[in-house]
Amino acid sequence: QTKEKVKLLIQLADSFVEKGHIHATEIRKWVTTVDKRYRDFSLRMGKYRYSLEKALGINTEDNKDLELDIIPASLSDREVKLRDANHEANEEKRKSARKKEFIMAELLQTEKAYVRDLHECLETYLWEMTSGVEEIPAGILNKEHIIFGNIQEIYDFHNNIFLKELEKYEQLP
Repeated sequence: QTKEKVKLLIQLADSFVEKGHIHATEIRKWVTTVDKRYRDFSLRMGKYRYSLEKALGINTEDNKDLELDIIPASLSDREVKLRDANHEANEEKRKSARKKEFIMAELLQTEKAYVRDLHECLETYLWEMTSGVEEIPAGILNKEHIIFGNIQEIYDFHNNIFLKELEKYEQLP
């Protein structure tokens, strides 16, 4: 999990640097520092793990899962060019972003339809029961609170809060 966070930090920093962020030099410096500390930590943990496994008599396997090989350790600070682990990682991020956008668009479309349907129920069926214009069957007369429950509150929440938040998210994800 920490490894993924460090990778994400480096990828985010890379995007800032590529976009010409005003603090690109400082970002490079701090990402290099984080990467170096993470590498040192990973190496120490690998050694401790090896020692522990050896003491317990467990066969040791490669501990490559502890290593973070995004920025080559041999590069100096000046030469560090932040980059993604590989092209596939970038492609995976793009696919994930597209999938998320699709899901959010579908959620927004579904929520709009739901709000529209709730409004239709309120304006058509509930209004018919409460307006006194039409004659209501005796079995359901004065039972709109049982039939419709808190539909007005549900509509108000979805129309005024949830839908608005989804629309805001669509504008500024």
